[in-house]
Amino acid sequence: MTILSAAQLFCRFLLSMAFLLLALDGLWISNWSRAHGIHGMHNVEWAAVTLLCSIILFAAVWLLFGVRTRVVALLGTLLSAGLVYWFAGFGIGSRFQLYLLLAACIATLPLLALGGGRFALYRRGWSQLT
Repeated sequence: MTILSAAQLFCRFLLSMAFLLLALDGLWISNWSRAHGIHGMHNVEWAAVTLLCSIILFAAVWLLFGVRTRVVALLGTLLSAGLVYWFAGFGIGSRFQLYLLLAACIATLPLLALGGGRFALYRRGWSQLT
């Protein structure tokens, strides 16, 4: 086990936890604001937030397994930024979400440059699944 592979595994875990917390916080905020009728979120917007949070949760699981780490890290970070921006537009965003997004951006950079590391379930992505 090298230091580099341990750092890649740590970045994958950190990014996955940031995605998990962002998605769960997003679901909690959207359900709370829908239940209380605050900020004018309609059913279509609530469904879109639920779908977006589900995709971010899916990205978190894929990062834990290490499948297509570069693509999933970039996709999850962009979707998380969109979620934070969406909530800021409604005025229901929080500093917690901004801190999680900052942690996600920092953890994404080494994964984009170096990949997912040696400790991945499928090291070569989809090419060896068949």
